[in-house]
Amino acid sequence: MSAPPAGDAAAGDPLEQTTSGSGTTGSAAAGGVGAASGRWVEVRVLVAPADSEPVAAALGELAGSGASIEEGPPSGDGPAGAPGGGDGSRALVRVWIPVPPGADAGWEREARDAVAATLARLTLAEPCSPETALVEPPDWAREWRRFYRPLRIGRRLVICPPWERPVLARGEVSVVIDPGRAFGTGHHESTRLCLGALESQLVPGW
Repeated sequence: MSAPPAGDAAAGDPLEQTTSGSGTTGSAAAGGVGAASGRWVEVRVLVAPADSEPVAAALGELAGSGASIEEGPPSGDGPAGAPGGGDGSRALVRVWIPVPPGADAGWEREARDAVAATLARLTLAEPCSPETALVEPPDWAREWRRFYRPLRIGRRLVICPPWERPVLARGEVSVVIDPGRAFGTGHHESTRLCLGALESQLVPGW
């Protein structure tokens, strides 16, 4: 038996009712309520392969989203969150539950309890225990910066963003470009060709 439909709240289920200043809102598991907070509870369950489909269906319904099924580590090896590459004896089911805005620090535990209750309603070949982890939203205003590193072009030019301070070899010249405001960060082949041509033509004093 699977979890209750996302729109049909089960009594006492912390994922199904969320209290706000105007009273009880819709189901957090139905999506939309928790999405605005940007935080998620990642749920990982290591199960027998025969149990992967019913577990994924039940947890996906609880979260109001889909669930992923991956090959887990061999039976008895590593935690439930370990990477795949096992012998096919276990399957790893993952699902992400949105955290409602304003939820306190205990919401992860409440989510884990709701997942455990959902699993208890299923008829499974083997018992399983969920693991959870709170996933904080990335700082998108800065996250993209990690993709831009000093880039050496030609014999002497080093293109770098303003937040990097590369160690220059003798004769190298640093060209600082803010990739958020300027065109031509050196990664496109046409830019590289232009810079190489300039380097070959420029002479001291220009």
